[in-house]
Amino acid sequence: MLIEARKLSIKLECMTMVGRRFARKIRVEAARTLRGVVRIFRIMVFLHSAKDLSSVLKLYGAEDLSVAD
Repeated sequence: MLIEARKLSIKLECMTMVGRRFARKIRVEAARTLRGVVRIFRIMVFLHSAKDLSSVLKLYGAEDLSVAD
């Protein structure tokens, strides 16, 4: 009986670890999706007011390579 209880305990621990990994994976994907949505929203809102190419590149998170030269 004690051996069966220990086996059940080990199975529950493994399921808990799998559940935690799954929950973490969901949180990471949700955060990544939210960052993408915010980035696209920022581009949509501020793109009309961009005055030059460097402003547009800043919105996209890129750098203007011509300025660095």
